[in-house]
Amino acid sequence: MVNYRPEYSHGWGSKTYYTQLQVDSLPPESANDLLTAVAGDDASLSDLKALLIDRTDGNPFFLEESVRSLVEIGLLAGDRRAYRLTGSLRSIQVPATAQAMLAARIDRLPAEEKQLLQTASVVGKDVPYAILAVIADRPDDTLRADLGRLQAAEFLYEASLYPELGYTFSFCTKRASTRSLGTRSSTP
Repeated sequence: MVNYRPEYSHGWGSKTYYTQLQVDSLPPESANDLLTAVAGDDASLSDLKALLIDRTDGNPFFLEESVRSLVEIGLLAGDRRAYRLTGSLRSIQVPATAQAMLAARIDRLPAEEKQLLQTASVVGKDVPYAILAVIADRPDDTLRADLGRLQAAEFLYEASLYPELGYTFSFCTKRASTRSLGTRSSTP
C-alpha cells in the first residue's frame, strides 16, 4: 500500500494488481466531530471550527495540524481536547496547504530541534536511534531531550523499543516528511 498526492504521476495504473482508492475530505459534520475530538467543545471554539473546516476543506491532517499550530502560537490555550480560544478569529491565518502549515510549525522550532528533525529526515521515515546518535553530533542526554520535545510536539513517535530504539515521523510518508523539511527524496 502506498499513498501519494493527486499531482503525483505514476506508472502503476495498468498493473493487474493495482487498485486505487481515493480518500476524500471529511464532510462538514465529520470534520466538526474531528475538531471536537482534538480541540474540545468549548463554546469559544464554534466559530473557529467553522473557519478551519472552510479553510482546510475538511482535510483531516490539515485540521489536526491547524489545531497544533494554533496551540503553538498561543491562540488556543488549555489541554488537548479541552482548548479555548484566547484571541480574535481575525488574527488567525491558516496557510493555503497542509504542507505550508507543517513547514510553518517546523520553522517555529528552536534551531537545535529543527536541525535534529532535518537530520532525521535524511535517514528516512523510520529512524533508528543508533544511526541518529552517530549523525546528530550531540551528547546523548541532549539528543534524548531534543527527541522528547519533538515527540511532545508530535513530529516524531517512538516506533520501536526492541530490538533497538527507533523513531518514525508522525506525518505520513517519507516523501512528505523529507520534502516538508527541505530535503530531497526520489520515492513516491
